[in-house]
Amino acid sequence: MTHEAPDDALVMETVQALEAASSPLRPREWYALADARLREMVEARLQAIGRQLIEVSEQGARSGGFLTGWSDAAAPVIAARRAGLQVNDLAVLSIIYLHSHVLGTLLGEQTVPLDAQLAAHEGPDGRDIISAGDLEECLQRLRSRELIDRAKSPDPALLRLSASQQRRLDDSLVLLCRPNSLLALQIRQDRARLERPEAAR
Repeated sequence: MTHEAPDDALVMETVQALEAASSPLRPREWYALADARLREMVEARLQAIGRQLIEVSEQGARSGGFLTGWSDAAAPVIAARRAGLQVNDLAVLSIIYLHSHVLGTLLGEQTVPLDAQLAAHEGPDGRDIISAGDLEECLQRLRSRELIDRAKSPDPALLRLSASQQRRLDDSLVLLCRPNSLLALQIRQDRARLERPEAAR
């Protein structure tokens, strides 16, 4: 009993730091993340409020530390609220994410400069749907929520996606922009396998 209060205080301090962090917290600097028992207490405290601990990987698959994000159960409910983002904001964020991550990283394609791609964005009727002035306002709202950085790259907020949330997002965008690719075919097969009712025994 003597060490429960100090442990609880340490766990609460770590949870608060994780929730406020703009970059991953490293276990060597946070004892409650380095110690397995205390880390389980952190995870339990987060789970109670619909959050989860997310390990962020660096290049070479090394751990880059920890952030927090919404649990897989809570994420769809939170996403539906859009957190004050407008339709144009989501369109700009989608272009940035597609350009910098899906096309360039996942599919390994050569892409035009991002600014040119944003400027050329057109709606389904062939007209620009985001004017230059509106575009800058969209970028400012996305930066204020740490969804992109000053260089218009995806920012730490996107690191708060769990592995399953990240995979679902990436797969959906591949299906959207390259529906006839081999990767898209594999994604459809994998989803069909998961959604197929288990055969009766």
